[in-house]
Amino acid sequence: MPLSVLLSGRGIANYSVEVYGGGPLEREMKTLSTNYELNHRIRFMGWVRREELRVRLGEADIFVIPSDIEGMPLGCLQAMASGLAIVGSRAPGISEVVRDGENGILVEVGDVRGLADAL
Repeated sequence: MPLSVLLSGRGIANYSVEVYGGGPLEREMKTLSTNYELNHRIRFMGWVRREELRVRLGEADIFVIPSDIEGMPLGCLQAMASGLAIVGSRAPGISEVVRDGENGILVEVGDVRGLADAL
C-alpha cells in the first residue's frame, strides 16, 4: 500500500504533515524531510489501527493521495466519509472515486508542481 498524507493547520506558516502507511517511497521521503529540515513539520506514522486512523482523519484538513496506481483507495474513501478535502493523482482507482472539481482535486501522476499548486 502506498503512503497516504494528512495535512492540518491554519495557514502556510503553521502546518503539519502526517504520513501513513509504507512503501518504496518512504525512505526517500524521510531523507528529503531531513535534507530540507522539515522533520519538525512531518511525522511518519507507519501503519496504524483503524480506530486511530478515524481519529486522525477527524483532526485533518486535507487528505493527499499522490499514488501512481491504486486498487480500491480505501484511505481515500475513509477520508471522503470524514468530510476531508481530497487531493490526489489521476491514477487508476483514485480517479474512479474522486471527480476533479466536484469532490476533490486531481493532478497528473508524478506532477510535483501540480500537486503543490493543488495543495
